Amino acid sequence: MSQCNLCLIRHVDSDKAKFIGYSNTLNPDCINIQSDHLRDLSTNLLGIFQPSDIFWGIDKSVSSYYCNLWDGSEECCTPPDGEYFVDEGRGYFFIPVDEMLKENVDVLNVESERSDRYSFKILHTPTRCNFWHISIRVYDSNDNEVSCLDVSKNRKRRIWKLVKDYLVTSIVRTEINYDDYSVLGEAVYCK
Repeated sequence: MSQCNLCLIRHVDSDKAKFIGYSNTLNPDCINIQSDHLRDLSTNLLGIFQPSDIFWGIDKSVSSYYCNLWDGSEECCTPPDGEYFVDEGRGYFFIPVDEMLKENVDVLNVESERSDRYSFKILHTPTRCNFWHISIRVYDSNDNEVSCLDVSKNRKRRIWKLVKDYLVTSIVRTEINYDDYSVLGEAVYCK
């Protein structure tokens, strides 16, 4: 696999954002991704999408419309006044794509007493209002996405929790050097 030098960014709501001292550095304790949310962790591709963009959010009353996947047949749209908010108290963290994609996470299968191996994949999943939306999902060694496995819900939750913990402790960054990362050319963003 070649290096792409891309980076993803994810917001932390202001009511959950905790910073170290008086800095802009997030306290890792506030990066609390729901374990079952990792079946499709919502992030954005850093580049045209910038850290200041994470302060914009969509009101819950209309979020299902704007956050549905874009099918390419309609124009992407920006929510009008009254359907979005700006929350400058949000924090954010980064996920370097190359680091994430090279990692495998072993999760003990208690029933078989052996470890199963899982890896991350990223999928471009543009929404009606956000072309730069990227989903992170977890796959087993047979290229099956965890939510599709024929195992109990508890087993899936355990896999997602352990993989999420690994992501937070080993891959997530609260600060990056922007010069270390590439930006996709504008032509990539054209239909």
